[in-house]
Amino acid sequence: MLASLLALAPTCQQSQREEGGSQVIVSDIPCRQVWEKIQQELKRLDIPVAGANPEEGWIETAPVLRDPLPGDPYTRVEEQYRLEIKCREALTTRISGRSQVQGIKADQSRVVLADGGRYWERFLENLKIR
Repeated sequence: MLASLLALAPTCQQSQREEGGSQVIVSDIPCRQVWEKIQQELKRLDIPVAGANPEEGWIETAPVLRDPLPGDPYTRVEEQYRLEIKCREALTTRISGRSQVQGIKADQSRVVLADGGRYWERFLENLKIR
């Protein structure tokens, strides 16, 4: 998505959020177009949308099973995300969000990950927003 966003505009950058993690700022593209690109990317990645509200600026994904990050002691992880898409100006969009991640062990027991930040980073990478 970064390549397609940059084809339309010169500015797409990542920055730190106050509460931790990161956010992406997309400039020089109308917010509505950024919203549509995110939905296209979710479809491309086979990540179902559980709910969305363009007026309030959020998209929530349904839980999906993925491989764990290297070094994590799980056989699979269940990931769910809420994206906050805020139009700061006519041509500036801030994308931030939060993750809910559960690690699934070999015996099928689940562990809620207190810090899903690394999975949020992977999610952003997969969306190719930054």
